[in-house]
Amino acid sequence: DILKPIYDFLKAPDKHTNLHDLMDECIGSFFRFCSRDVEYCTDEEAFEHDCEANGYEFLSNGEFFN
Repeated sequence: DILKPIYDFLKAPDKHTNLHDLMDECIGSFFRFCSRDVEYCTDEEAFEHDCEANGYEFLSNGEFFN
């Protein structure tokens, strides 16, 4: 969760964490999420799942089959 650092801080505030620290942690969470999403989207298994879910079929030469 991108906002987890803020939620955690709100549950247990401390005097050493400032807004800059929280924003830095949130941005780090965002980029980790983006990285995992890119990995998933470029994974062959995800491609197969998406094709199956959408009913996409391909010929042996890779062309889209209608």
